[in-house]
Amino acid sequence: MLGSRGHPTAAEREIRSRIADRGMITFREFMELALYFPVQGGYYTDPGTRAARDDYYTSPAAHPAFGAAIAIQLRSMWRALGRPQPFSAVELGAGDGLLARDVVAYAARLDGPFAGALRYVTIELDEHAPTDVTGCVLSNELVDAMPVARFQVEEGQVAEVFVTVNGDGILGERLGEPVTPAIGERLATIGRELPDGSRGEVNDGIRPWMERVDKILSRGFVLTIDYGGTSREIYAREKGTLQTYFRHVDGLSPYQNVGRQDMTAHVDFTSVEAEGARVGLRPLGLMTQRRMLRRCGIDRIEAQLREIGLSGSVLAANLYGLGKLTRPDGLGGFRVLFQERATGVGTVEQILASDEELAHLPAPPVLGPGHMRLRDGGYPPSSFEMDTLWPMDPDR
Repeated sequence: MLGSRGHPTAAEREIRSRIADRGMITFREFMELALYFPVQGGYYTDPGTRAARDDYYTSPAAHPAFGAAIAIQLRSMWRALGRPQPFSAVELGAGDGLLARDVVAYAARLDGPFAGALRYVTIELDEHAPTDVTGCVLSNELVDAMPVARFQVEEGQVAEVFVTVNGDGILGERLGEPVTPAIGERLATIGRELPDGSRGEVNDGIRPWMERVDKILSRGFVLTIDYGGTSREIYAREKGTLQTYFRHVDGLSPYQNVGRQDMTAHVDFTSVEAEGARVGLRPLGLMTQRRMLRRCGIDRIEAQLREIGLSGSVLAANLYGLGKLTRPDGLGGFRVLFQERATGVGTVEQILASDEELAHLPAPPVLGPGHMRLRDGGYPPSSFEMDTLWPMDPDR
């Protein structure tokens, strides 16, 4: 019996091969292989996977107003920097490029001089990135997809979660002495002991990611959008924050559908701030996506959509998608972290659009190719949360 339904993927075969050689592997190694195994074997590396349509949707796909709001935010940053030529926006983990297309399209109508200065660059994590950039490094739902180490507290001691194969040939878990240094390092900084039975995750990819941002950005801002919270919020969840998504179902075991389902963990923004500070990035503020979008004119965009004469069904589809962006229990509850380097900006309020600026916006963007008609289907956002439904394998 296999841990996945149907024929095992190349990722699962590699996982089983490594376990056969070593007896068990860390959860982090398991997650990295399941998501990113090369040669068309992982969830994100298989060209046959259409993640954002098959299993969840993201903010750019919900409505192009998200890209419009980002364009408005980037213009405010450009102005705060003294209108540099060029102003580079470097998006890490850009995926299909939908956000980039929406930002550039709206910027062209928003402000001629800004559009002329804007250089929007999309970069995947394994691609060469520019250096000595003046502008903004941004990401949307990038950090949550990084592989994480997992731990559990047992009798006051921290154990690491490993992945193995039980006697029936099924993938499962085993606890053991930690071999991932980041687990102990992170737990030593959260300021409280976790009760027995607590589970959690540690993302040791945040440090190298921040080091990469450090090499890219000479002067400007970092804008990180993702679901998560502060370390106090993250580690208050005693079952951890790991989530799986498979055909719109959340909460399955990570050991089913290996290579065919998504896995994510909530982002510890306290860790992001700390690793950013280590390379010289100063935090300006952490807010919800709902607040950021409202400060970037999404309410005005909604009012415009109602005024431009769309047919009833088209208007309803646009308002539904736009509304998903700000729902507090969904995408609106995502967090947005602002960081800066050598800008002279003291507070996040200095780089948010003014009411006067928002009073003169161009015609609103409407749903187009690449966006999802969410009103026509029951798609869950990637922020949908459910307590862990799968138990730890007792055979450990």
